[in-house]
Amino acid sequence: PAVRSHRGAMEAITIAPATYERLKKTSPQLGGTLFATLLSSFASLLHHLTGQEDVVIGVPAAGQTRIGRDELIGHCLNFLPLRLKPAAARPFREFAAEVKEQVLEAYDHQNHTFGSLLRKIHVERDPSRLPLVSVIFNIDKNGTDQIHFDELTFEVETNPKQFVNFDLFFNLVQTDSRLVVECEYNTDLHDPATIHGWLEAFETLIEATIAHGDSPLRELDILTPANRRTLAAWNATDSPLPPNLSIQSFFEQQADLHPQSTALLDGARSYTYLELDRHANALAVELQHHGVTRGTLVGICAERRAETLVAILATLKAGGAYVPIDPKYPRNRIAHILQDSATPLLLTQRSLTPSLPPENDSRRLFIDDVLQYSADRPASLTHPEDLAYVIYTSGSTGLPKGVAVEHRSVIAFLHWAKSAYQPAELAGVLFSTSICFDVSVFEMFGTLAGGGAIILAENALDLQDHPHRDAITLLSMVPSAMVAILDAALIPPNVKVINLAGEALSATLADRIHQAKPGVILYDLYGPSEDTCYSTCARREPGARATIGKPISNTRAHVVNSQLKRVPPGAAGELLLAGAGLA
Repeated sequence: PAVRSHRGAMEAITIAPATYERLKKTSPQLGGTLFATLLSSFASLLHHLTGQEDVVIGVPAAGQTRIGRDELIGHCLNFLPLRLKPAAARPFREFAAEVKEQVLEAYDHQNHTFGSLLRKIHVERDPSRLPLVSVIFNIDKNGTDQIHFDELTFEVETNPKQFVNFDLFFNLVQTDSRLVVECEYNTDLHDPATIHGWLEAFETLIEATIAHGDSPLRELDILTPANRRTLAAWNATDSPLPPNLSIQSFFEQQADLHPQSTALLDGARSYTYLELDRHANALAVELQHHGVTRGTLVGICAERRAETLVAILATLKAGGAYVPIDPKYPRNRIAHILQDSATPLLLTQRSLTPSLPPENDSRRLFIDDVLQYSADRPASLTHPEDLAYVIYTSGSTGLPKGVAVEHRSVIAFLHWAKSAYQPAELAGVLFSTSICFDVSVFEMFGTLAGGGAIILAENALDLQDHPHRDAITLLSMVPSAMVAILDAALIPPNVKVINLAGEALSATLADRIHQAKPGVILYDLYGPSEDTCYSTCARREPGARATIGKPISNTRAHVVNSQLKRVPPGAAGELLLAGAGLA
């Protein structure tokens, strides 16, 4: 089938003259030839950018020399596909020597046409691209240094193609005095800044091979000075944190400042900050009477009612850390969490007794029996380094594991949330996430720290007849739940902000949300439980590409290769997180 051409463009750089001179001197010791050294460097660059250790690169061969027609005018081009294996552990010098042998062997068979090769190996055809090779590497030797016209002054200008058949075409123009690296590229795939960055990374890699030719490929750095400045700027997230605070102190500050403001809406019941504070105080004192102190783990297994939030706040006020347990979990999972965490006390409701496993080492305290009202707060025992909660993972890779998060990590998270969201945006936050998932940390504590009202719901889809539907200003959920809400046209009328996390947010879904709710602020939030709820944040605009954004305050994010070396922007890798949020 005919191959469609793509819109193309070109970027180019000139290798520093000093680097080029050193390269010409060291190439005999590295790859044996300048061509082999540069091709090996290019293959190494592709390895660094993609993580692949098996790449196919096409090398053009003109073919005229084999038939004694090296002065033939015409472009009789044949592609030699080279399968190269730039493994991370291989020394560059060894890899370059192998590349040289492969190039020589390929040129021995350059009259075997590309088309006949494809018929032999039966490569699957795709009209959107040329088969077998999508990346081309070439060197044009001598350039203008060896061209002379009597009594005529001239200069050479590059005339880039407007349409290309390849994803990347690295063409090196070599003269005695300079080396220019041109890259034609498919503009459907790449933008000019990315390609220019890769060209600079190629020069950096050449410098690394000159200085450290015996080093493994994984140790050859491709980060340019500009890359380092960009990465440093992205991770410049330090923000002073308030000292000696606890999670509950954020809530207590709001209770002191605005005691009559609504803190919680649970169906027909409404709680002010003062009422919620006093209920939590009473239960906290009762917990202390049952031995809860600094670091004590308290299991909380309750239905989604106001009492659940009271139990969580009371546990923190008593100095303990809460271990959330969903009453809908199978008995064996509940038993595993209680046994693994060794919680000495389980806060629950009498109605849930039939669904709980037999009593073991955890004593049970029924919230129904002890929920009272007290004006006196217990003396604060909490230090920032104390545990705040232990949330258990899903167990998809084995047994569920407890993620233990300290107050200091949640304090850093709440410090970010207070600066990221306006009070009007937190005025009515839907609390629909299970307390067994850390998004609930934002819905509960982020709301209370900002002086807003928590609006309790059984789940994110419980919006059709919700009594406080019109009071909701912020929705927080996974993208798949948002799809269902859009399908049912259930976005509340006064929503100002939508937080989506837990799954990849596609550009298509983001655009659909903006169409359904023009002017809404849409955040794409990413982060594992091991880094306290959210680690990165992106405000997703209509028509913009998908991205998880940049680290939130006091969080750092690094994309690294398999050797834990940082990769430049745009390269594939693993995400490492650091900072105050780490469990």
